[in-house]
Amino acid sequence: MNAVLRGRVAAGWASNACSLPTFHLYQTEYPEIEPEGRTLAEACDRLLHFLVRAIEFACQVPRRPPLRLALVDVRAFDPQRRNRP
Repeated sequence: MNAVLRGRVAAGWASNACSLPTFHLYQTEYPEIEPEGRTLAEACDRLLHFLVRAIEFACQVPRRPPLRLALVDVRAFDPQRRNRP
């Protein structure tokens, strides 16, 4: 099952070798960065981590603003942040 959530973040799930669900999450501008996790929140945390690392290691300054916008989209989607007071 795949779904595009909030228009800019796509999520999907599949079963791994042990028949346990794994969630995949990616920002639509950067589909090559697609972490997975046991829960949607775990996959979202990993995607945030990968995007922060991509910003830190971007060797060209013009590449950083689009990555920052992707980071904002994922932070807005993050299910853990939405449940916090």
